[in-house]
Formats: sequence, C-alpha cells, structure tokens
Amino acid sequence: FISLGTKYRLRLVNAAIDTHWKFMIDNHTMTVIAADLVPIVPYTAEYISIGMGQRYDVIVEADQDSDADYWIRSIAQTCSDIYDSVNVKGILRYNASSTSDPTTSAYSYSDSCDDEDISNLVPYVALDANLDDLEDDFEVTVSKPNSVLFKWAMTSTTFVTDWADPTLLQVENGFTNFTNASNVIELPTAGVWAYFVIETANSIPHPIHNHG
Repeated sequence: FISLGTKYRLRLVNAAIDTHWKFMIDNHTMTVIAADLVPIVPYTAEYISIGMGQRYDVIVEADQDSDADYWIRSIAQTCSDIYDSVNVKGILRYNASSTSDPTTSAYSYSDSCDDEDISNLVPYVALDANLDDLEDDFEVTVSKPNSVLFKWAMTSTTFVTDWADPTLLQVENGFTNFTNASNVIELPTAGVWAYFVIETANSIPHPIHNHG
C-alpha cells in the first residue's frame, strides 16, 4: 500500500520474449525520468509503451482518493508475436486494510507495438557522437537447434562468455586478443562516443538490450 502525498519511483522492465506491453496505473499519471538506464528530461504520461528488454524509470505521486483502490495494468498488445488477451494486473492501495477489487477504468490508448515518442526521449545530459566513419554488416540470425533452445548469432557467431572473466574485465586488464566467439567490435578511435544504428529484417520484434 502507499501513503497519500508521497512520491514513488518505479523501475519498469519488459522481461517478455515476444510481448509488447502498455503499462498504466488507473487515475494516476507518471513522470518518466529515465529510459534504458539513461536519465532523460522528465515528461508526464498516462501510460508507457514498453518493448521487449526496454526499461523505464517513472515517478508516481499518491494524489488520488485514499478511500479507493486502483488497478495497475500491463496490457499485452495484439501486434505482439505472443499475445494473451488477459491483462496482467496488480492493485494499488492507499488503505492497507482494504481487500476490495478496484472498480477503476483503464486510460484510453491505441493498440500498437510502437516505442515511446522519440521526441520525449531527450537525454538529461546530451553527449554528441562523432560522425560515422565505420560501416559494416553484422548480420543477425536465429536458429533452433532443438525444441527448447534458440541460438542468436551475429556475423554467424553465437556470443560466448566466461562469467568469471567477462569482456569488460578483460579490457580493464589490458587483454586485446579476443576470439570470434567474444564478438568484440573494435572502434578506430579511443576516448570518443560512438553510436550504432542496428536494423534487422527478422520478423521477431526483439530490440537489442542488455541482460542483468
């Protein structure tokens, strides 16, 4: 349960494999403050569109009728490869002794697998990336060796790591002789920011993202 007049920070992550969600809390607006762990210029929203692997940090203020209960909703979008018409719900309560189901209604929204409007995702600290001077084709493919395993590959190589000696630790220790299985992409100039434009014609709408 929550306390009237208090602000709460929620860290949201879509851990689904093929389902795009709309997240909302009935009668409450959210202030979005970070996208994929990057602080952004805050904006308000009634709901957030979250693709696979995406993360958003939001602030919710407890400013509604404290005698009522409110649905927290994650609504699967019908454009998802894996779609279940039953909404995933939680309950936001101001009164810890309440046991009632909420009677609130969801915000209106358009069913889609679109990202949040890019114009809203403005980094709080802007850093300019250099003009691109490196171009390559890193083909991304997926195979299914058996009934329970999918193997993703980039340039025909499946990523393999030694969890006791991960890539960043190797870099920190001055190691530079990486194998193809490490899938390390070396940039020509150190100490400058770079950006990647990653596209695929694969039919599975699965954005590239970090695990952990």
